[in-house]
Order: sequence, then C-alpha cells, then structure tokens
Amino acid sequence: MIDYLPISQGNALAFRIRGTVSLEQEQHWISELQKVIDEEGKLRMMVILEEDAQWGIKAGIEDLKFALKHSKEFEKIAIVSNSQVMKWLVSIDDFFASFLNISEQHFLPEQQAEAWQWVQQ
Repeated sequence: MIDYLPISQGNALAFRIRGTVSLEQEQHWISELQKVIDEEGKLRMMVILEEDAQWGIKAGIEDLKFALKHSKEFEKIAIVSNSQVMKWLVSIDDFFASFLNISEQHFLPEQQAEAWQWVQQ
C-alpha cells in the first residue's frame, strides 16, 4: 500500500509504503506523480519504506518504466528505512543518479524530519 502523506506540498511529496504494492496501486501512484510533473516540472520525494514494503512483479516493472521515462524530472529522493541493504542500494544508485542531476540519500526512521527538510531544500 502506498500512503500519500499530508505534509506534501508543491513538488515535494512524501509517501509511506507498506506491504505489497499492487499493480493498481502503482498505476494510481504514477498518475499522481505525473500530475505533479505536469504542474511543477520537477519532483522531490521522501519515501518511507516500512519493513514489509515490497513490489509485486508487474508493479515493479511499471515503477521502473516510469522512473526511466521521467528520470530528468526527479531532483531529490530521500529513502527512509531501517534496511542496511536499502542503504547500500541507495548509495550505489546515487552515484548513477548524479549523472542525471538527481540527488538520492538514505535516512534512518529516526531521521525522518531531517529527510523531509533535505527534500525541501
């Protein structure tokens, strides 16, 4: 499930992901992100990943297709999670994202306020 967090404003969006994301949920999320791109031009996101967050295969493919198509519209992505694997993946992805002028950073759950502040800067 993808929950839109009410702290979102303008092109700075915050989401909490828990459980398995279905294709329908992913498609709804993509349509919401597309609206912001159309209105604001760029996206800044904080994504809070709960311990049980995962994507179904079809949803994951849609997510990847959207990210690749709109890579130039992403400015900042803050990933908030307890996962050491996710921390490692974000650090690797940030290297490649930097070539597209995307900043990506991992934060621990207790750093959520700091993550949100970073997204808005």
